[in-house]
Amino acid sequence: MKKIKLIIGLILFACICSSGYSQKSLIQPDISCSSTTEFANFIVESFLTRADRTSLRTESGTTNESISQISVVSNEQECTKISGFVLNKTKYRNIHDSMSNDRQIYSYKTNNYYYVFWSAKPAFADRVKTGPRQIFLVIKKDLSQIFEYYL
Repeated sequence: MKKIKLIIGLILFACICSSGYSQKSLIQPDISCSSTTEFANFIVESFLTRADRTSLRTESGTTNESISQISVVSNEQECTKISGFVLNKTKYRNIHDSMSNDRQIYSYKTNNYYYVFWSAKPAFADRVKTGPRQIFLVIKKDLSQIFEYYL
């Protein structure tokens, strides 16, 4: 009788743990698309204008995008769509989950593309940036293609 109670208890415990885990993975992370910094805007501008990134622009198809088109993804529905698309990919989810507290995800757009990257939060934007190059994603507006670069 004790063994049966123990087995039932273990099964209930396993069910509770697995349901809690599955709910955790469904929670949308806290992502604010409306925040911006001069440095974050500069990252997108430099991708679209620097001569040494011409081959990257040609590969991704962003050669006709101009800096006058750059804007922050501020529409909440659009923000949720692009964040969900990026964070449903295990690699980018792991990057996002392992970020330090002074960094956040930024989402910018032009007429035909989204630009997603992780950089310092606005409160930490004036600090010197050190370390390895950061991942920079160029995503077609229809979410059909994603280009990954390290800038």
